[in-house]
Amino acid sequence: MPSWLVWLLLGIVLYLIVLGYNIFIGTPTVKKVIEMTSTPPPPGASGPPPALLAAIKNVQRGGMFSGLMIVLIVILMVTKPQF
Repeated sequence: MPSWLVWLLLGIVLYLIVLGYNIFIGTPTVKKVIEMTSTPPPPGASGPPPALLAAIKNVQRGGMFSGLMIVLIVILMVTKPQF
């Protein structure tokens, strides 16, 4: 298999992983955060509920994962490494 095909296929696979993650995991988590924050807190609440904080951390981790994967894909496409 030619070396250019290896990095190209690797980049495509990484892209599909990021896309699948964002569609099937990231989007529902963001919708959950939006739903949890769309109503005002009950009277006497002293801060956000723990479930909201956990969901926000999951969204942050997903964003970091997606960003790092996109950077890796760009590096593969620019440097075109020889395997």
